[in-house]
Amino acid sequence: MSKIAIFLRCLMKELLNPVIYIISLVVGLLINFLQSGMVFYSWVPFSVPVVVQILTRAWLSYRNRNNERLMSISSEREEPSFICDVKGNFLVTSGRPADYLKNEGITDLSSFFGGDSRADPRNLSEAMKSGLVVEMESPVLNRYFAVRSRESMEGWMIWLIDVTDRQQLDRRLESRLYRCG
Repeated sequence: MSKIAIFLRCLMKELLNPVIYIISLVVGLLINFLQSGMVFYSWVPFSVPVVVQILTRAWLSYRNRNNERLMSISSEREEPSFICDVKGNFLVTSGRPADYLKNEGITDLSSFFGGDSRADPRNLSEAMKSGLVVEMESPVLNRYFAVRSRESMEGWMIWLIDVTDRQQLDRRLESRLYRCG
């Protein structure tokens, strides 16, 4: 679909939004009353906010049209991701295991990683800054994860990458080397 057609679809969606007209009515009434002392002195204070709101909202919808789909990718991932507070308590969870974690009563990083002391968001962030990859086992999901983190305004964003297959391969190689050597 062409970009113009997509923008026109966004524009039509905003034209049908009643909130725009309510806000414009309030703004128009206020401007007319403050300028002339009468509520319906001129039609311009009503029409300009309508046009401005419709165009700006349509433009924002057009510019952000792929963001919602992009953000929904995290909920489709097999690995969980979290937003945590400073103590490691989950504020938001996503990924397919999110419902399982809620049902099991897992509410923080420490319990997710079986009490591992490295599961503190500040420690994870320091390790990331120094270039270390932190890999931990989650007894809850019976998987190994490489942990990535970044500080955000709400707390800490933490996402996991499943490395269970590689960990199992490493263990098999270690056992073979141990037997051979």
